[in-house]
Amino acid sequence: MRACQSRVASAGAPDARSPTCARDRSRLIPAVRGTFDTAATTLNVAGALHAAPGRARRNVGRVEWAGGSGQKPARWRMDEIARACEIALKQIARDVPLDDVLAGLAHAAEAVAGEGCAASVLVLDDAGLLRNGASASLPSHYLAAIDGIQPHPDVGTCAAAAATGEIVLTPNFLDDGKWTELRHLPLAIGFVGAWSMPIKARDGRVLGTFGTYFRDIREPGDIERAALQRLARVAAEALEHARRPVPDEA
Repeated sequence: MRACQSRVASAGAPDARSPTCARDRSRLIPAVRGTFDTAATTLNVAGALHAAPGRARRNVGRVEWAGGSGQKPARWRMDEIARACEIALKQIARDVPLDDVLAGLAHAAEAVAGEGCAASVLVLDDAGLLRNGASASLPSHYLAAIDGIQPHPDVGTCAAAAATGEIVLTPNFLDDGKWTELRHLPLAIGFVGAWSMPIKARDGRVLGTFGTYFRDIREPGDIERAALQRLARVAAEALEHARRPVPDEA
């Protein structure tokens, strides 16, 4: 899949009460409307959430914004996720190409995770192999090296998440046996850890993974976890929408 530039960061927050939003909502399949409504509601009330940016002590001993270095305050990050989710759901309703939708979600994940992080959306193909869906911040040679990896509970982070259907944390590639054969790949481009969340369909099937690579040894903070959960849910809506049967023309 091609990497596409996202306008999520620069786009202004749409008004969830506007006629445009109402029109876009009406085009969504009923199963998706609940997610659209949740994103719209959160967008309108996000200013009241996390009014004071939290601070947390990281496991390496420095005090920084919860979750990692170079991060924006909590309120800004919640606003960013709400914006990204609504934009993506409107794109789904308009049949925007899947590549563009996933690229916007990945961009939002990077904005929330902080400076230097790289988000990666991997999608299971018909053969059950993981393919790149949106990973604009990762170099092409790295993506080529991991392309077509098979899900396995004892391999990597995203492959393990796809195999188990569970969140997988890898704070330090050097300390995790699942990365024994692969750790040289991310280490060579400056990443020391990662975490990944499975992207699941409404019936529980794993459709892919949504991961983030870190340049420091840490685990994701609470806001990162909540943000990626929402982004992964919208990514699932995009994947299911893209794979829906196309009605035969009369």
